[in-house]
Amino acid sequence: EEPSIQDKIMQINPVLEAFGNAMTVRNNNSSRFGKWTQISVNKSMTIVGCSVTDYLLELTRVCTRGEKERSYHVFFQLIQARNDPALESLGILEPQEYKYLQGSQFKASGIDDALCFTELQEAFAALQFSAEVQMEIFKVVLGILALGNIEFAEEEDATLKSEDSVDPAAKLLGLDAEALRKPIMVRSVKVGADVMESKRTAVQAKGVRDAFA
Repeated sequence: EEPSIQDKIMQINPVLEAFGNAMTVRNNNSSRFGKWTQISVNKSMTIVGCSVTDYLLELTRVCTRGEKERSYHVFFQLIQARNDPALESLGILEPQEYKYLQGSQFKASGIDDALCFTELQEAFAALQFSAEVQMEIFKVVLGILALGNIEFAEEEDATLKSEDSVDPAAKLLGLDAEALRKPIMVRSVKVGADVMESKRTAVQAKGVRDAFA
């Protein structure tokens, strides 16, 4: 039986909170985005539809955050659910193994990440996201974390510490490894009909990687 429109509206919050809320020094479940919710009703004042617009998500929190804070809940929810047989193929690591999460708090007081992940899956199901679509979403989330594990040698020109470090992110994001590696490492400029390429510096490559994440 298809959930009612009212049920669907109620299930929006677990999704928005997972992807848009994070632990800060002041609030363990702080919203890091704005949203506009518009509910449509008919002449008899019965709800017939709803649209949600989100904006101003704090993008920098993905790559770095303040002391005693952590990134978005969805990262930690997935990590806590890593022993779920349905997620085993994703190769989810321990939180300290992701560079983007190092130096942050792995647990937020009063928040059960494993339970919240179950609620997230239930919300997706109520909103009629198929299991296949949910898995693709989770792959992208983990692909973002894997991007942070692409590290560069301490040299002026961008050089990967490990050539294999691109592979996990590329696989999760559904990209060819070279198609991901090249724009991070090489700058392309079109001049007339010609395309000129130059190697990025390590600082530039890191910036491109983080911007992509």
